[in-house]
Amino acid sequence: MISRLGPTELAASQIANQLASLGFLPAFALASATGSLLSRAMGAGRPDIATRIGWRGAGVAAALMGVLGALFLLIPGPLIGLFNRSPEVLALGTTVLAIMAAYQVLDGVAIVLGGALGGAGDTRFRLLVTLAGAWLVMVLGAWWLAPRYGVAGAWGSALLFLVFAAGAYGWRFASGRWRRVTL
Repeated sequence: MISRLGPTELAASQIANQLASLGFLPAFALASATGSLLSRAMGAGRPDIATRIGWRGAGVAAALMGVLGALFLLIPGPLIGLFNRSPEVLALGTTVLAIMAAYQVLDGVAIVLGGALGGAGDTRFRLLVTLAGAWLVMVLGAWWLAPRYGVAGAWGSALLFLVFAAGAYGWRFASGRWRRVTL
């Protein structure tokens, strides 16, 4: 959908997405570690430790992603300038990075708590949240928002998806229902 907006919008989005990968790739590694440690604690019959592992993993991810989000807000020009110096791309990229800064913490929490739920075997809930959120919130949201608000609308739908995913995973993890999943 972003590519339909034009080459400048696509360039700004691609650059911002490359910069965001500096955060979500380590978050995925942290999610794997959290899920593995949580699974081990559950296997040892220690749901109390498993719960602490999940929340601590989410906290570490939120802190790391918060630092990246702050960088996106504080120095967007130099970051985007690593890839492209076009004034139009810099302007649009700054807008995209500001939206991404708003969701970095949520992204980290969603990724790690999703990994924790996966480690506990609560994969059906994770699948439903991902499918519903990705298609109904992010894709349909981008389809509706991008023509009206441009690249900011498209990335705004990603922000809405991450609010939904982080909220759903946080609710599920806090509820403790993942502790009763049988494999």
